[in-house]
Amino acid sequence: MDSRKFIEKILEPADIKIDGNRPFDIRVANEKIYDRILAKGILGLGESYMDGWWECDELDEMICRFLRVQNSNVISKNMTSFLHVLRSRILNLQTETKAKKVARKHYDLGNDLYLSFLDPYNQYTCGYFKNTDDLHVAQEQKLGLICRKLEMRSTDRVLDIGCGWGGFAK
Repeated sequence: MDSRKFIEKILEPADIKIDGNRPFDIRVANEKIYDRILAKGILGLGESYMDGWWECDELDEMICRFLRVQNSNVISKNMTSFLHVLRSRILNLQTETKAKKVARKHYDLGNDLYLSFLDPYNQYTCGYFKNTDDLHVAQEQKLGLICRKLEMRSTDRVLDIGCGWGGFAK
């Protein structure tokens, strides 16, 4: 059984179809998704969604359907599922050691490099360039837009974690 068929079998009890036409069905844009899910489980599913490998109009409904049947042990403990997971883990060239090496190479470059191209708030995310070409203004507009969308008040508190250098908190 190939990876796609294996994932389809996992989704079957939740009545979720791959490339189906219902709003809670998954539409696949990158066929590598199946091996990624088998290698990394639910994390691989989430990461592949963030990378645009699949879409779903009603993501909340799809997740609810999946979780409902997941509690009843969708993936049976049989040799086929074991072999698929084992194959995916063996073929996954990313290891914790390699991930740390890549992180050191790309992130341990010193603050001067990042300060040379980031905005004054040192944010990695894009700005909101409405009526401006200025990065500083665009970043402030983005922060303002976020606050308005969240309907934030001066009495609210924000936990700015994992978002760069604390630009939102500033």
